[in-house]
Amino acid sequence: MLLNPDAIPGRANRMLGSRVDAVFTQFEDTTAWFRRKERVLVTGCPIREAFNRASREKGIGRFRLDPDRRTLLITGASLGARNINEAVAALLPDLRKSEGWQILHLTGEADYEAVRSAYQTSGSDAKVLAYTEDMPDALAAADLVVSRAGASTLAELTAVGRASILMPYPYHRDQHQLANAGCLARAGAARIVPDRKTTRKNIPSLRAALEELMRNDGAREAMASAARRIGRGDAAARVAERIFAQINSSGQRSIETVKPSL
Repeated sequence: MLLNPDAIPGRANRMLGSRVDAVFTQFEDTTAWFRRKERVLVTGCPIREAFNRASREKGIGRFRLDPDRRTLLITGASLGARNINEAVAALLPDLRKSEGWQILHLTGEADYEAVRSAYQTSGSDAKVLAYTEDMPDALAAADLVVSRAGASTLAELTAVGRASILMPYPYHRDQHQLANAGCLARAGAARIVPDRKTTRKNIPSLRAALEELMRNDGAREAMASAARRIGRGDAAARVAERIFAQINSSGQRSIETVKPSL
């Protein structure tokens, strides 16, 4: 069996798709890439159970945020995203004018000092961290999220149900993050702001998206509802159930695991 959480499967998964009993996918769009479509099961992408239990109250408390203000979460995944960091830093004078908002910015280790310094210089109200393992709480605390569009990130966003502005990673040849983001955008759960690889080119489109969604509560709430509708927080259980059903039907009594050599 294969797990293919990105909208566009890689070459190896496309090749193996006709040789396996099942292909688990996150998005309906992925089915079109496989010849044996009857073997493709749209289960979602497995995520930690903590995302299903996350609450705004707990998230606000975890990061010591103000419960009476809306929260903008900015994240580039665990390593951060320099293009996002630099664009947001350039927009801090604009963001500072947004009344009733606070910022939680996860920068990645490499950009932490530079981004923290930018916030201090601008006088913006923000909690700046290099990294956190408490992403369920971070997402739950947010009213709007700016992020990349990796498969796991989108599974987490939709499980928690948060409106997002997605800036897909622009350097992959197959642009699979752009395809991932498109699945959410078509569902009404996200806006796409293409990462044009330079801060100067990214600023206008990111500013426009932020201004629209930070001012429009109704639009954000509609996007959050759309995200919840397509979320599949039970993906891990659905994949496991299918695996064990296959084992039982084939009469196997044990699962052999192979540890890769490093």
